[in-house]
Amino acid sequence: MPLPGDYESRQIATPNEITLTLSMDKAPEPIHSSTDQKRKCYAIIPAAGRSHRMGTSKLLLPWPSPKRPNGLVIEQVIEAWTRSNVAKTIIVIRKKDKSGVIEACKNLPAHIVFADEPPDMKASIQAGLKYIIKHKNPSPNDSFLIA
Repeated sequence: MPLPGDYESRQIATPNEITLTLSMDKAPEPIHSSTDQKRKCYAIIPAAGRSHRMGTSKLLLPWPSPKRPNGLVIEQVIEAWTRSNVAKTIIVIRKKDKSGVIEACKNLPAHIVFADEPPDMKASIQAGLKYIIKHKNPSPNDSFLIA
């Protein structure tokens, strides 16, 4: 286990040819020059689960707020990411989703990525990363967050 001041960086190759570099050193320095490219951050919401343990989709549970008295968890999550100024919020949903998550997300400010029956959350995250790589052309300084 690294101690404060120890630095570790490693590359992880995922089964679908996405290579991630994880670093446990200090965060990248912020970009200050107006001529430099602005650092972007993308939010990936893995929502392709089958809800076996709970029996219903967690994202469709009620979560009222002053703005949305009949709000759902997914609405609050996407709204929070949108307010955080991420470059794009991506929600990964199974193509054959019957829970209602697709319908709940249609009018929200997030891009829906459909995944073919991902076996686990890792596969859902990989689908979101593939979308970012293919459609957003991320720079090496860009980052992603998992919601």
